[in-house]
Amino acid sequence: MQYAAPRAREKREAENRLQPYGWCAGQGIDLQRPHRGAIYESSLADDLGRKRLGDGPKSQWCSRPNGAGPMVHLQQSSVRNRLLRALSPDDFALVQDQLETVSLNLRDVLIAPNEKIEHVFFMESGFSSTVARVGDEGVEVGITGREGFVGLPVVLGSEESPHQSFIQGAGSALRIRADHLRQATYTSRSLQELLLGFVHVAMVQTAQTAFTNATYTMEARLARWLLMSQDRVGGDELLLTHEFIALMLGARRPGVTGTVHALEGSGLIKARRGRITILDRERLEELADGIYGVPEAVYERFLSRRS
Repeated sequence: MQYAAPRAREKREAENRLQPYGWCAGQGIDLQRPHRGAIYESSLADDLGRKRLGDGPKSQWCSRPNGAGPMVHLQQSSVRNRLLRALSPDDFALVQDQLETVSLNLRDVLIAPNEKIEHVFFMESGFSSTVARVGDEGVEVGITGREGFVGLPVVLGSEESPHQSFIQGAGSALRIRADHLRQATYTSRSLQELLLGFVHVAMVQTAQTAFTNATYTMEARLARWLLMSQDRVGGDELLLTHEFIALMLGARRPGVTGTVHALEGSGLIKARRGRITILDRERLEELADGIYGVPEAVYERFLSRRS
């Protein structure tokens, strides 16, 4: 019983990190324009290019302040998630009042393996990693930023997953209760089709990852993964340790360290303790040798058909 209080406190702290927080235009958001090759062409910076930060009515840009008081009516024009922005006004209205903004810290667990999925997360910034594990071994099988959502099994009619999804790049998301989203898809076929379209993109990404890990060199695999991570961060600097990269690539840490040094020696990246800076994206794409960009292209074609 002596450990009850610390565990309770730890649980409360974890829950508090996922509580709705005050959100206004520009707060904690990198408004730089996306780099060439990013899959996030429709950035918030583009949407607000005609305004200064803080301009416009607060109701358009702010949700629940610090988790207190009623939820302010969320406007679709203020949403950064590309799937939510692609919804028709009628479909967005089905989920509009159920969405709440949550801040997400590094390593926050969104979906625990073999536990009921309570919420689906539409990423607004940062990105999540989905990892398959057997014992102490694990490998990344999916990465999701604001192009999509975390909680694919809910759309497929399942309540749990054997895989873990956690935050790999800190940011924020709009979350909705799984049962609320499931009911909305029962109401609207067009909403269901949009979400299933992203599930297909995620399947393509997983298949491409399996092919890459089985057939390509560590250098090419790392190049692809850095490009995918940079797409979702929107900048050149990634907060990553060698241990973390090893988990993502399903590789041993010594092999990852040698590969990082090789890429740094070639002038493609700069590695410092806990962070990697992309120096030459074009050459990283050349090193990836065609294994980067397949799911990204599928996603853009899918979304273009919705416009």
